[in-house]
Amino acid sequence: MRNISKYIVAGLMATLMTTGILSAAAFASPKTRFASLDINQDHVLTYDELTAHGCKVKHSIFNYADENSDGKLTHYEYNSNYTLFTRCK
Repeated sequence: MRNISKYIVAGLMATLMTTGILSAAAFASPKTRFASLDINQDHVLTYDELTAHGCKVKHSIFNYADENSDGKLTHYEYNSNYTLFTRCK
């Protein structure tokens, strides 16, 4: 029975990923996600970089995560608030 359940879950996940409901990025580590979102590879994320990747995040949430209010998220700021950015592709 367990083997059948495993295949059902795998099939369901594959279907969700194929239809675009669930992206593979959702399973990536915060470090990997940060690197993929950092378009210009300057080791910080701007609000524009996040929205360019389809992140559905309000500017107020970005500002909350931006602890030093410099308009950029460092690795530390992003990782500390990782759960706020789970809706990024």
